[in-house]
Amino acid sequence: MDDLIATLVENADDLAAITESSGKLLYLNNAARKRLGVGQDTDVTQLHIQRILPKDNHWEAERKIDSPGADTGGFQEDPPAGKLKENGHPLFCKVLALRGPGGGIAGFSYYSPALTGTQEQRQEPQPARESLQAWIRGSNAIVAAADEEAVVQSALQAAAGITGCRFSAFCEFSTGSDDGLRIKQHYASASDTFSQNDIHQILAPLRCSALQNLMEYQQAVRLSEASVPGLTQTPAADPSPLHDMICARLFNEQNETRGLLLVWDPGEIGETEEALLVQLASFTSLALQRFRARRISDHMTVEMSQVFSALAEPVIVYDTAGTPIMANPAAIQMMGFDPEGLSWKTFIQKKGLRYSNSRPVPFEQLPCYRALSGSPVRSERYLRTDVRGTDRIYEFNAVPLLRNGEIVGAVTVARDETERTALLNQLETERTALQAIINNAPEAIIVADEECRIVMTNPAAKELYQLSHADLPEETASALGDASAAYDPVDLPLARSVFQGEMIVDHELTVYTHKNECRHILVNTAPIRNPNGEITGAVGLFHDITQRKKERLELQRARTDLEKRVAEQTAELRHTVETLQNEIEERKHAEVKLQDSQEKLRQLSHRMLHTLESDRQKIAKELHDSLGASLAAIKFSLEEKLANMPPTPPDKTMSIENIVSYLTGAIKETKRISANLRPTILDDLGLLATITWFCREFNAFYHQIRIEQEIEIEEPEVAEPLKIVIFRILQEAMNNAAKHGQPDTIRLSLEKTGDRIELIVSDNGAGFDPETRFDALDSMSGHGIQGMRERANVCGGEFEIDSRPGAGTRVRVSFPQQAASAC
Repeated sequence: MDDLIATLVENADDLAAITESSGKLLYLNNAARKRLGVGQDTDVTQLHIQRILPKDNHWEAERKIDSPGADTGGFQEDPPAGKLKENGHPLFCKVLALRGPGGGIAGFSYYSPALTGTQEQRQEPQPARESLQAWIRGSNAIVAAADEEAVVQSALQAAAGITGCRFSAFCEFSTGSDDGLRIKQHYASASDTFSQNDIHQILAPLRCSALQNLMEYQQAVRLSEASVPGLTQTPAADPSPLHDMICARLFNEQNETRGLLLVWDPGEIGETEEALLVQLASFTSLALQRFRARRISDHMTVEMSQVFSALAEPVIVYDTAGTPIMANPAAIQMMGFDPEGLSWKTFIQKKGLRYSNSRPVPFEQLPCYRALSGSPVRSERYLRTDVRGTDRIYEFNAVPLLRNGEIVGAVTVARDETERTALLNQLETERTALQAIINNAPEAIIVADEECRIVMTNPAAKELYQLSHADLPEETASALGDASAAYDPVDLPLARSVFQGEMIVDHELTVYTHKNECRHILVNTAPIRNPNGEITGAVGLFHDITQRKKERLELQRARTDLEKRVAEQTAELRHTVETLQNEIEERKHAEVKLQDSQEKLRQLSHRMLHTLESDRQKIAKELHDSLGASLAAIKFSLEEKLANMPPTPPDKTMSIENIVSYLTGAIKETKRISANLRPTILDDLGLLATITWFCREFNAFYHQIRIEQEIEIEEPEVAEPLKIVIFRILQEAMNNAAKHGQPDTIRLSLEKTGDRIELIVSDNGAGFDPETRFDALDSMSGHGIQGMRERANVCGGEFEIDSRPGAGTRVRVSFPQQAASAC
């Protein structure tokens, strides 16, 4: 596109010039050089625009457009006041401001129609002058147009002004039909209106294919003078609405015909007007191409911006002063801040690049500075501390940005190589370790490539085959052949892994060394594949089992001898086994009898305890009901007798008061013995009341011991047969604690835990060693620790005792809640 525009401007008949903002000439096209007498080899950059302007004040006047709101200007000088300084021609000039990226004036372009450039053309009739003026106005409007539609509308109005036609139309060749043209826009004066349908009716005879083929070779076609092959009518032979129609070619970026600028029923026009129409069509085509190029450029800019933002590598663009002007999100994330617009000094301080030895990188060695100096930087590594304070390794590439051979900035691209470097270091460490393992492995290891050439062996392989590295075969792995079979390289284990992808496991080979020694080798091979699954070689593990095979043969002989000896001893063992089996049967019978005896013993113990409790209950009742009652009656009689006796009893007679006192003591002792045998409160009020009574009596006797109670159970939750068992174990545990532990505190706990009832009695007394047999027998119960354990076992309970010398004693008993049947 740029080349086409440059060629068109360079070879145009109109004058064109471009200057800097200071007025220094940058460019003159061929027509301007010829008109001003400037040779093709003359350097126009040494000239100033004031040399060719008619008046000195035109330069100052045109500088008034150097403001944000003005982009165009111009001037027109008629003879004799305005003449070119070089040859005295009149000048009609269009001036266009060229703005830079920041909106300031970067230069000016000057454009002057060539048709006004000669003294003879100034004498042309008034209509030609009006056509020229219409062309100039249309060209200015096209240049100032904001979009393509405005360009087309300006061109149509200019075409109507140049030719004086009844209507003008902008037509594009139809891509879907060969019968006509597609009218994009049309223009007609207010006095001669045409609808879209009217214009379609007039243009209906045209065939786009015929015009398109003709327009490939001609700039314009006047249908009143030429016969166009392919049209439905021939205008010259049979005048029609197509008569006097003029078509000017519109072209695209590839200089292909894209459509027509068409005028219908023009007035009397000459070659000048027709040439202006052709120039107008060319100028319109260029303007449309400019808008199309701008759309493409904007689209490419958006795409490049998206690509720039999507790049995973940090990218920063610098201007010639080294100031960052662009940074993608990856660069902002790497830096921890947005560097765009920061001063060079501030940016360098924040960037903080260092060499691998942690020395700061000097200013003149920074990648961006070197790129701005014209020296590209390729794959250089530096350290930088990230926002978390971690040192990271970055690989930098930097190149200068060139425009017309001059450096206008630089670009740096960084890549975080921290993880990759760590992986490479790890890989190198693992490779070194693997190489050490391979070199020190007791098995022979051989690696072959995709053509089964041996590329690596370890010392064990060389020792196995007694070959040096230079002696190892390079073409094939023939040294690994099986000497016990006909040699075929393709059938060898390593070759099968290379060519067929097989994995060979524990394949035994017989080979011979150069010393003709027979060796037995156990082979394992596997193919080596690349990430795409293609086989790139194979690795083989060869283990010399010659000695093992010898040992195996010796072991086989020893096994045969052993089998003989075993067979001889089998008969003896069989007899011994039969004897042992008989003994086992006898022991089984004995165990069954023992289990029966244990069950009978348990039942006997249960009956004895039950009988004991029953006897105690009877004795206690008889003591209470008979002896206790008799003693009470004697006491009451003595008290009555004492009441009736004289105040002074005879001397030498035992005092009745003393007899009553003895009887009172006997009654108390009878009650105590009765309570110990079977407390009646247990039958009358229940277990919880009995525990309370017992603790009170216990505390009265052992007043130095503090009792802590924790009762977390209700009376109905304890089965009747279980109450006496719990009381006896409680009684035994507390009496043992008081007699042997001498504690100052006893803790009593009775609670329901799940579906079990748990009793715990603990003290802080002297404790003892549970492993030592404890035979303290209570005078009332006749049982010590063994008695408590037997009572618990009879009711299906669990008995535990925990004690250490100096650490107190803890007795725990747990019963199933439904233990009545067992008791």
